[in-house]
Amino acid sequence: MKKQNKPASEKFVKEELAKTKNEIMGKVDTIVTKTREDIMDIIVKKHNEVMNKFDKFISMYKKVDEDQTVSTYQIATHTDKLEEHEGRIKKLETAVPQ
Repeated sequence: MKKQNKPASEKFVKEELAKTKNEIMGKVDTIVTKTREDIMDIIVKKHNEVMNKFDKFISMYKKVDEDQTVSTYQIATHTDKLEEHEGRIKKLETAVPQ
């Protein structure tokens, strides 16, 4: 822009302000877009970390649940056998005269 010695007209000032405003808004938009992308990258990374830890927790829970199911079955089986033995012992005790 060439330097002039006469005062700037109102039209010229408004045009220059509009250009400056557009330049600033373009730069702000670029910065906001870049910041938004950076934040989204961080969020996605943290989300993946949390989900991976959650997957590990779920697999540990499934193992404990399976172990609990097996233990419950074994206890039920032992209880049934115990009741059978108690019945047989009672029959033997009643069959033998004292």
